[in-house]
Amino acid sequence: MQLSDIREYEWLGVPEREEKRYCLCAGNLQVEFCSGRLINFSCDGYTVLTEVYFALRDQNWNTIPFTLEKLKVSDEGDHFAIEFHAVHKEREISYEWDGRINGTEDSTISYEFRGTAGSDFLRNRIGFCVLHPADCCGKSCQIVHSDGSTECCSFPEMIAPHQPFLDIRKMSCETEEGMLLNTEFEGEVFETEDQRNWTDASFKTYCTPLGLPFPVKVHRGDRVYQKVIVSLKTVERKPFSLGSVIREPLTAKQIRLVEGLKLSCLRYEYYFSGNHEWFDEIVGQAERLNLKIRLAVFFTEAWEAELKHLAYLADRYKKNLCEILIFEEYVKVVREEVLRASRSCLKSLGIPVGSGTDAFFTQNNREPLPAEQMDFVSYSNNPQVHAFDNDSIMATANGQMANVLSCKRLFRNLPILVSPVTMKIRWNPDLTTKEICRPGVMPGNIDIRQMSLFAAAWFVRSLAALLEAGAYGADYFELTGPAGIMQEEMLPDYPYPSVPGMIYPVYYAMRLAPMAACSKVQTTLRETYAAIYMEYGKGRARILVANSKAYEIDVPLLGNLEKARMFSLNLQNVKAYAAGCPESLEETGFEEVRCTEKIPLMPYEVKAIDFQNGGKE
Repeated sequence: MQLSDIREYEWLGVPEREEKRYCLCAGNLQVEFCSGRLINFSCDGYTVLTEVYFALRDQNWNTIPFTLEKLKVSDEGDHFAIEFHAVHKEREISYEWDGRINGTEDSTISYEFRGTAGSDFLRNRIGFCVLHPADCCGKSCQIVHSDGSTECCSFPEMIAPHQPFLDIRKMSCETEEGMLLNTEFEGEVFETEDQRNWTDASFKTYCTPLGLPFPVKVHRGDRVYQKVIVSLKTVERKPFSLGSVIREPLTAKQIRLVEGLKLSCLRYEYYFSGNHEWFDEIVGQAERLNLKIRLAVFFTEAWEAELKHLAYLADRYKKNLCEILIFEEYVKVVREEVLRASRSCLKSLGIPVGSGTDAFFTQNNREPLPAEQMDFVSYSNNPQVHAFDNDSIMATANGQMANVLSCKRLFRNLPILVSPVTMKIRWNPDLTTKEICRPGVMPGNIDIRQMSLFAAAWFVRSLAALLEAGAYGADYFELTGPAGIMQEEMLPDYPYPSVPGMIYPVYYAMRLAPMAACSKVQTTLRETYAAIYMEYGKGRARILVANSKAYEIDVPLLGNLEKARMFSLNLQNVKAYAAGCPESLEETGFEEVRCTEKIPLMPYEVKAIDFQNGGKE
């Protein structure tokens, strides 16, 4: 042979004749069919499943190839049907099976086979294999076992030496695009191995379990039936629950300002050791604002009697309550017996009951409560435990994301509530002596930067981090006072840079992020800035972006934003906005602009850009 005799396909290293590929659609689910294999399951360009294929493995794990006969493919655009006959012939092995694949308009694809042995032989496997892509690592999934029981778990991040999932009847995992991918199995017991052990970029779910003896003797005439059903369902996403903390009734002016925030709820802390003369009035104000109360209750040692009163309050105000948090006063983590009794007592009212800790995520990590006793799990958050400078505080966004992701795994993917979020620590769960608050001295839970542009920019960064990590809600700051988003009419008795009734910059940052109205949210976190892209339905979108630095920066744009409207909060106008808020901020505070390649931002500046059908950050 001479070099000229080597053919082009040989130089390329491909077969002389490529098998024909059929690109098919089942509703929103796209797939390719080639040589009896279903490959590259995708939705909107994102791969959700790598492959479904049939495998016949002999006693030495050799794969016995097959040829296709009588192939029929019917492609109807949004649904399809495939039929064929497959024949295996190698040495003593003779096996044939009929394959049938159906894709339907509801984004479901089923693949079934009926096989018959034409000879006696030894086999290690006969049946389907399903490959999930390796980038599923770390993602949560739910396994339904053959007895109907359910297990919440995650694809392993580190390469698993042994099978991470056993005895599988159904697998469900959420995709990047907010869809739920379900894979169901019939006819055999399936389990999953981590194929990254052998450098494959996949997790393989296969039959028969390797814990059973093999090889198995197959007799001529033996029949096998199996079916795999892959379906893509839209996950019903509830809007992010953005709230704040209310401690006392609001003035008429404050009610108007809170109304403009479009919050989801208000957190109220009910200490049984305290006085609650305002509770009825606060519930009434929340109702007029069309807001529900997230009730955090703090029991004392007399918790059994207090639980009876809580049941009375919950029944009386059940239409006003969205959730109840169960804590014990000055205790890191509530006792299991208290949580169990509370949830049992309140279950009939249909109000979600959660707990975790009123302190740091640390307590959830070290003393996790049983997930089955909670409808959601909560912890508080603040960025000033070990470092206090501006850049270190901004850098805590990554830690906030890590908290949420770890919490999801600790508590079997329960919804995660971060409540409340404050600039400084509210109470120290590790105190050895009681702290004394002296008159005229700023309390330890107050930070003078609360009223600054820095706090507004940090809020945007923190919110972006919690959204990115998948928290379902957060309560930021208090509504009023030095730890709030607006100053009260009476100033504190210690030095604090504010005037009566002043509106803090963070109020505007929160107002520009009305999570309850969003149909889609995406986030961008960079060292110098944070951005949140929000869609509000038909053609309406907003980019909320904040400079995380005390110097000017430029933020790049992907594409032009024609006919955009922009609101800016910076050193040039912060005094004017602190003095008063326009009744129609969205109308009078935004100016027509044309954004092209970049957005300039002053130190800790916050900007909101509204546009129709434009690009995004």
